Amino acid sequence: MSKKIAHLTILASILGALPAYAADPDEGADIWPMYQNNASHNGYQPFFVGDHFNLKKWSTRFRLVSGPCLDLNDQPVIGGHMVYLTDRCASKYIVALELDKGQPVWRMNFGIPTTASGPTYQSLFAPPCSEDERATHSCAPGYGRIYAQTAKENESSLFRIYNSLNGEPLFQRNEGVPTLWGSFLSPTLYENQAYLANAVNGGVDSISLSTGARTWGANAGAYKLLVPSINSQHVLTYAQGALTAQNRVTGQGDFIVNVPYASVRRDLDQQAPALGSYNNALVTDSGRLVSIDLANRRIAWMADGQHMGQVSVANGVAYAREGNHSVVARDETDGRLLWRWTAPAPEWLRGHLIVTDSHLFLSGLSQLFAISLNSGQTDWVYNASGQIALTRNAMLIATDDGNLIKLAPGKLDDMPDDFAFDAYYTTNLNVLVMSNVVEIKGVNSLIPISVDNGDYSVNGQTMTRTPGLVKEGDKIAVYGRVPGVTGQTNTVTLKLGSGTFPFDITAGSVVTPNNPFNATAQVSGTANNLTLSVLVSPSSAAANKMGRIYIATEYQGAWSAYNGQSWVPWNGTQALASVFTGQLLPKTIPVFRGNDLSATRGMNVYAGMGVSFEDMLARGDYKLVYTVN
Repeated sequence: MSKKIAHLTILASILGALPAYAADPDEGADIWPMYQNNASHNGYQPFFVGDHFNLKKWSTRFRLVSGPCLDLNDQPVIGGHMVYLTDRCASKYIVALELDKGQPVWRMNFGIPTTASGPTYQSLFAPPCSEDERATHSCAPGYGRIYAQTAKENESSLFRIYNSLNGEPLFQRNEGVPTLWGSFLSPTLYENQAYLANAVNGGVDSISLSTGARTWGANAGAYKLLVPSINSQHVLTYAQGALTAQNRVTGQGDFIVNVPYASVRRDLDQQAPALGSYNNALVTDSGRLVSIDLANRRIAWMADGQHMGQVSVANGVAYAREGNHSVVARDETDGRLLWRWTAPAPEWLRGHLIVTDSHLFLSGLSQLFAISLNSGQTDWVYNASGQIALTRNAMLIATDDGNLIKLAPGKLDDMPDDFAFDAYYTTNLNVLVMSNVVEIKGVNSLIPISVDNGDYSVNGQTMTRTPGLVKEGDKIAVYGRVPGVTGQTNTVTLKLGSGTFPFDITAGSVVTPNNPFNATAQVSGTANNLTLSVLVSPSSAAANKMGRIYIATEYQGAWSAYNGQSWVPWNGTQALASVFTGQLLPKTIPVFRGNDLSATRGMNVYAGMGVSFEDMLARGDYKLVYTVN
């Protein structure tokens, strides 16, 4: 008996008694079993997203090697309450992890092939799982098979089958010595058949999942590995400007539709035809989004632009990247533009688009975006990116640096913890001033930021008034102009998430009563070696209240403020930190420690209290405590 026949016999004996492949209705939107989720490769997951996927459940490393990886990840695959993905760096592995906790379950070494596909999951048994179990991520694992494809230069291209629970190899089929190179995408399953790229002749093979035998093979002579999409009648592939349709049962060529002026470049994005709602297939080529009428075997429409990459389609709308920074939604019947969304700078879009009944999900270089289908506007953002897969209870992100992140639905908290900008008083009219710096706390997602009647800066960057996105821990300051008339107030309003925060700038002195205090210097040494501390004691009226203490020097008309570590020159516009902020109690503040101040004889040292440094100067609420002589 030949090895090939023996393999087929073993496979039939092990798997032949198991039920044929069929989608389990109880699993529904709880699986993402293959590239673009289904045999239509439309990237569609049929449910409404109510809560935001912003609760990080776990993050784990799936890649064995560290450092950058030249091979991008495939989409993770979700099935049987497990996660599967291919580690393409160094040695090629399939990795299996628990969906609930991210714990590794098994890892299967492909034997260092030249290229390896992402996995495909086939459900054979899904244990009952209640809504409560789904919500708490405690469903029992299901049973099924994992399919993958590998190739090694000058050796064989292999179709492989594994036990989904433990990674046990069940079968492999030799597809021949490859002559074509590129990235295998995951095998496509349809009615107990696997359809996969043939690396020998640039075509497609149909493999029986009951016996492992090749049902048919079609030679397409393609430049690159094809990604077949399947409907009830045809196996459809797109390459070199041509959509090719093979009879799904016999493999005979039924028809070809050529796209005019298409590119034959070999480095274009690998894509599968996205099968739409009107017996059509959608692809991108040479900047155009193309819809092909499968019934009449002709081009239905083409939309010009900069369309690129894999198309996703659902409910009569087609979605595609347009250039590297935008996504468009077009009516599936005529290509009419419905909306265009542009990523905030400096994001660069990549990867696949996932569409639900309410949202479109896509990745940039560093952020994951959820776009409302109704408005075409950003609904929420998560601060991680990569290849994504989605079920109704889990969003998986495989990052470029080899980590896998699981997000779960949760309520969006876009209201920062309360803070306030200090009121700003100055007698300098019509000048630009800056607020105190505040840190964003209490949010669980990226949140929008905008400003009215002024500008803002994030983490010390250049000030701007263009709306953007910020996250927990970012430090924000706002800028505004002092009114040109004494007594008037100008208000700059910062908008963060669902909160608004005013910054009031008043031309003139503060109108609140002074907070009287006492300040005395404790001095030793001379100007050549001066040690100086200041004892600041609030009055009984100010004691135990919240306030700020400042130490400042004035020399030949120039002011500087001490922040506890260094002296910062004051130019009359910027806000400077106090030496102390908090409950006002008697406090000794070291100022000079054996410093040589002989070159600044005549310098005055002041202590003061106020809402801000500028407020203290404007009100004259400071005292001379020492003059260097």
